[in-house]
This record gives sequence, structure tokens and C-alpha cells, in this order.
Amino acid sequence: MAQTVNIIVDATNVAHIAKHAMRGLSHGDKGDTGTVFGFLVSVLSLHKRFGHDARFLFTWDSRGNLRRKDFPDYKQKRRARATERTEQEEREDNSSRAQMLLLHKDVLPRIGFRNSYLCFGYEADDVTAALAAQLAPPSTIVSTDKDMFQCLRPGVELLNPISKRVTTEGDFKEEWGLDPSDWATVLAIAGCDTDDVPGVEGVGLITAAKYLRGELSDTAIARQRIGEGLTLIERNRRLVTLPYGKLSSKALPVVRDEFNPEGAANVFREYGFENFLRDPLKTAWERLLVF
Repeated sequence: MAQTVNIIVDATNVAHIAKHAMRGLSHGDKGDTGTVFGFLVSVLSLHKRFGHDARFLFTWDSRGNLRRKDFPDYKQKRRARATERTEQEEREDNSSRAQMLLLHKDVLPRIGFRNSYLCFGYEADDVTAALAAQLAPPSTIVSTDKDMFQCLRPGVELLNPISKRVTTEGDFKEEWGLDPSDWATVLAIAGCDTDDVPGVEGVGLITAAKYLRGELSDTAIARQRIGEGLTLIERNRRLVTLPYGKLSSKALPVVRDEFNPEGAANVFREYGFENFLRDPLKTAWERLLVF
């Protein structure tokens, strides 16, 4: 019997990709449907890659964020940019966010996917990391987020859904000369521009990695700055380590999917996804939903 492969999908990340790829798609009183459609296309693509022995687990960002209590400026620039959106951009963002909630609460459950997680205060990558640590490998994390490097271990790999590049623990060690568990420290030193977490001045990812590998001389300015920034680094480590805080695996029960081909067909009709009801996509969905 083939071994089950856990496909842990950073669903918020994949849904954002779908939003941009399928912009403008809509259907009747459902309004915009591009995020939902693009997301489901991604699920089909992953199933084609991994086959029947794949178990899907979907993780979502919570609107609340515990990190902001620790560091109020966390993702501050992203929030500031939100206030500068045009009416059209704001409408598209709100619509995509609503579609993500529909995916989590309605679409995926009606199709029969039962492992979809949204934990208040936590981001999708926190939940993904907790699942990756909890589940017996093999597991594939699906995300473009390089923070996920710290989750790599034997039997756990990272698949970029855009480039299709797969990164294993061995790949990471070869590229960075470090263990994946060191990646949080690299980020703590260099900071994270995406999340607006400032690092040690003048020290980027490559220099931070050199420091951890012991390749900076005692007189190097970067080494001196890192030594002077230990308080900052320790604060950053709390922010960038996955999962954040005390997310318990007890809040993440993993259950068996109960696929419902009829329920899926009803969802596809409601959302106007007629292509899913015709070959070759019809056959692809049947292969996923019917064993």
C-alpha cells in the first residue's frame, strides 16, 4: 500500500496567487469567483502531481494577529498601503478575502475536504509549521513563502506553486551551509522586509548566514553590529520563528476526507464552473473524489 503524502497548502498564499491569475471572473449573483476558481484549479494540479495517496490540508491567515501585540509595527507598511488603495483595488481585495472565507467555510467542506484550519491570531504559515511538525512524513508544503525553509526536515519538502521548484532539507543545506532550523536566526538577524521586521543595520540574509557559519572575522563591521544587536535579534526571533507563540497541535485535529462528488458538482454549478463539469477537468475531479 502506498504511503500517504501530506500536502499542506498555505491556502492564503495560493488564494492570493489565484486572485491575480483569475482577475475578472464572475458568475451571476455569486459576483467575483476568480479566487475560488483559481484555487480549485491549483488543487487539481497538485492532485495530478501527487495522485490518490495525497492528503490535503489547507491553512488560512486569521484577521487578528498575535504578533502585533508583541510588535505593533508588524506588517505596518502593508496596512499603510491598504489605506492608499483605489476604490477598485479595495473592492477586489475585499472580494478576494470574502472568497477565501467561502473556500474555508463552504466550498472545500461541501466538496469533502475536511482538513481546513483557521486559528485566531495565527497566520497560515504558523499553522502549516505546526502541522508539518505534527504529521508523520512524507509531507510537502505548498507556498512561495521562504519563511517555510525552517520547516524542512527529512521527509518534509517545500514546493513553490509558481516556479514549481521543490526545496528539500538537503537542497537548503547545500545552498546555505546551514541546518533549516537555523533559518529563523538568519531572519532574526537580517530582518524580514515582507513583514516589516527590521534587522541589524546593514546585514542581509547572506551576511547573516556567513555569521552563523563562522565566516565573519572578529573585526568585521557586520559581526560587531550583530553583537550589539542581541536584544533586537531576540525580539525578532520570537516574531519569525514558526509557529509563533503557543499554537497547540491539539487545535489541529487531522481527520479523513469525505469526498462528495454530487456536492462538488452542485458547488461547480452554483459558481458557474462549467469547465469542471466537462472533460478533461470532469475526469480529473472524478479521479480526485472517487477512489
